[in-house]
Amino acid sequence: MAFSCNLFSLVKGQLKTVVQNIKDIANTFFPSGKVVDIVDNKIAHLTATLPYPFNEELQGIANSSGIPLGNSFQHFINKFRLI
Repeated sequence: MAFSCNLFSLVKGQLKTVVQNIKDIANTFFPSGKVVDIVDNKIAHLTATLPYPFNEELQGIANSSGIPLGNSFQHFINKFRLI
């Protein structure tokens, strides 16, 4: 966990820019903002259902990068989709 926390703290500016760009695109297609709200607030609760060490990894990413926990959960899902 320490490695990814250090990594994400180094790139948090770029990561916040990417997250904001994704939110802007989502709001273009769904202007109500509900999709962004679901990712930012509702999905974050799913991290509690993940086993150790994944739940702590996601919390560490969110804490060190300053992005919402729901966005770090989405990052986690996308990382494993690429494998």
